[in-house]
Amino acid sequence: MFGSSRGSVDDSITRLTLPLDGRVFNPLNVDVSDARNSDETKSPPNQSTGVDYKPLMRPTSTWHSQCIKCHVKRNLVERMNATRNTERLLEVGKTNFESEVLRSKQPVLVVFWAPWSKACRVLQPVLNEVMRASSGGVKFVKINSDENPDLSLWYEILSIPVLLYFVNGVARARITGTASKEAILARLQSVTRNNDASTRSELSNED
Repeated sequence: MFGSSRGSVDDSITRLTLPLDGRVFNPLNVDVSDARNSDETKSPPNQSTGVDYKPLMRPTSTWHSQCIKCHVKRNLVERMNATRNTERLLEVGKTNFESEVLRSKQPVLVVFWAPWSKACRVLQPVLNEVMRASSGGVKFVKINSDENPDLSLWYEILSIPVLLYFVNGVARARITGTASKEAILARLQSVTRNNDASTRSELSNED
């Protein structure tokens, strides 16, 4: 019974036969004519849109360039000011000390220094401020103590920096080591006032 039943089932199976003439079995009738001769699969056109970030970056780049320009301009102005102040600090040696200091008609502040001295480098910006505050009323010169041992020995320069304030060719004040702008200006003004008072006294005695 079972055998006859199995045989009837086998006979009832519908067999699909594929065509042998090279045609593609396509029961859904999809157009595959292009796919038969190509390894590339068809894909829809790329519809993704890119974002142009250049307009968004313009404000940032403009601000950045302006910031850099301002920074460069500020550094240039600071260097120019520093150079101008350094130029006013005249380099003096043994050959021109008498003409630049002893025979000067205006008060002279002489700075004994050396390029290796850290204290001298610390004092330099303070001297720049003193020069600006003096407004040309005082002449500023510097003497390299290593290159002028005779002047250093004559004025007993045992350590640096040393500031000597000359009025009418005579050393009237001495400051050893670093000092603040206010301390230097106060010392210079005190010597100048005393010198003016003594000059007036001498003139009155002559009368």
